Amino acid sequence: MPKKVSIQESVFKTEPAFTRYIANNNDVATRLLETIGVSMNEDYKVEDEYICSDGKRIDLVIKDRDDKILIPIECQDAKGFLDMEHATKIRWYMRDVDCTTGIILCEGANEYVQMHVRADNEKSDLDVYVLVYDIVDYGGDEPHVTFNVLVNPLLFPEKKRRVNASLDQKEHNTSDPVNRAKAKEELKEKYMETGLFTSNASEYCVYRFKDEGFGGFDSTIEPPYPGVKDVSMHPKLHTSGKPTIHFYHAGNLQGHEGFDKQMTALAKEVKQMQTVNKKATIFTYDSSKECLEAFKILKEQHFKPKNA
Repeated sequence: MPKKVSIQESVFKTEPAFTRYIANNNDVATRLLETIGVSMNEDYKVEDEYICSDGKRIDLVIKDRDDKILIPIECQDAKGFLDMEHATKIRWYMRDVDCTTGIILCEGANEYVQMHVRADNEKSDLDVYVLVYDIVDYGGDEPHVTFNVLVNPLLFPEKKRRVNASLDQKEHNTSDPVNRAKAKEELKEKYMETGLFTSNASEYCVYRFKDEGFGGFDSTIEPPYPGVKDVSMHPKLHTSGKPTIHFYHAGNLQGHEGFDKQMTALAKEVKQMQTVNKKATIFTYDSSKECLEAFKILKEQHFKPKNA
């Protein structure tokens, strides 16, 4: 049975192991960023143990393709509940790396600590989110990690004003929290009732092999190849480009001969061209309808070639 656990009770045991897992797992990093309304894309990189100018280490940083830090992330140590030290040093890190948005990860925080973070957000030009992580143990080697907002800097009037002004200029920008929420709901309404997926974000719907208990989950379906994390459909309703299906492996199967042969066989079987990046094998389609039909066929054969 799935069970919610702390860092210490989980396979991670320590906070550095937990943050290293986030850095090495694109799916988890994506869920983290989507919690604050930021879209993870191929240009972003997640790095753990980033060394500041004074020799201190930031637990995680999100970088763009030019290695510019976009968001520093501080994680409470393995005791879980946020203390004042971790609640305040994130702002030091944000100044050090010249960022105005930062994230704190914790298992929870009492009202006193939350009050101080909110007060600092209201009076400062720096925006700090506090996210609560949930680690769910399914009895295997890898738990399922999700995030929820505990403290949101955009609740304050001046912060809202700034965001709304930006929205006026970028009405259809899905990297904005408001537009991303709308896009996610639209994708949910359009595709989740098909029963093909276990969850969705604003830009994709996904079938995860560990989402037991979620709608669309099929206990008879195993990962099509050891190391495949999930299979997702990106219909491109809110972004440019052609619809795609991603067999995501987080880099574990990059250059793996057995996996590449299986994907090539599957591509031939569904008469589809494939592309490969370091974290996924991707099938591309001409329309979202065609992409959805292909996903349905792939799921019916458990995401494997028929003769596998």
